Amino acid sequence: MTMQAGEGITIGLSVHSIIDPRWERDVTEIPSQARQMGVKLLLENASSSAIRQTQQCEKLLADGVQALIILAQDGTASAKAVEMANARGIPVIAYERMILNCDLPLYVGFDTVKVGEQLCRYALQHAPRGNYIILDGDAKDNNAVIIRQVRQKMMKAAIESGQIQPVLESWVDGWSMSLAWQLTRDALKKNPQITCVLAASDNLAEGASQALHDTKMQGSVVVTGQDAVLSAVVRILQGQQTMSIYKPIPLLAKTVMECAIALVNKKPVLSTRAIDNGKRSVASVLISELPVVDKNNAIEVVTGPLGSYTSQQIYSRLPQSMRPTGTESILGR
Repeated sequence: MTMQAGEGITIGLSVHSIIDPRWERDVTEIPSQARQMGVKLLLENASSSAIRQTQQCEKLLADGVQALIILAQDGTASAKAVEMANARGIPVIAYERMILNCDLPLYVGFDTVKVGEQLCRYALQHAPRGNYIILDGDAKDNNAVIIRQVRQKMMKAAIESGQIQPVLESWVDGWSMSLAWQLTRDALKKNPQITCVLAASDNLAEGASQALHDTKMQGSVVVTGQDAVLSAVVRILQGQQTMSIYKPIPLLAKTVMECAIALVNKKPVLSTRAIDNGKRSVASVLISELPVVDKNNAIEVVTGPLGSYTSQQIYSRLPQSMRPTGTESILGR
């Protein structure tokens, strides 16, 4: 597909929120890809309101978009927007969060099953025994549900044998950092001997890491995460978080724009898997290049060919004592 394949096409993008650093990256990258492809992009931010998101999707449809990309606040509530679009013959792509129980044409995202597998595998390898705090994410987000299902399957034998004892297993509404902090803090008061916080995102890992810091346990407990946002990379290098899963957002943004253009032009989209959304098997384009990052490879991965950051962005956030020799020239000092 040529870089101007979208010339003359108008696409709507509805995002649930951009508060989290992860979604800030998407909302930067998708418009960038749209410009490169000649697409006119109309963006609406629902500011964490499912009702507002539905209203904004209705507005985008009224404004004449030829395809609609939805990053859903609530995977069930967004079905109404899909139904409205279908009635107008406008194709919808669910981006990174599945929209449930509707005739959704396409889903584009990262391979969430693989994310769940990598989180559990790393935790089991690096904290094979002991007490676990498990923070699963928002129950309204189908990705959190999938990760939870994968985790329950992979950890079943270790839990049943007593090798691992979950002292807390909780959903975290809104993927809230403050709630993750509170849940972790309360669990630590009752069970101070913890070997792992199995957190399903960097936001949850940050809250958990702060609670561990407050109880002087930071650095002695394995803490997982996903997204490898810049702040998480810095925490990993400082020993405050153990690992994350890097997601190449530029590649995902390019993929979703290419898929939207193809749907507008009524061209086939080569899907990688079909995923059940409760009503139908939804054709899905999944990106599976999801490297695990820890202190041994974090800089190499996130500044590499599929990286989102520069060495300068990382080193400028590290204490002077942790910067490699010669970093001053990179930072322009």
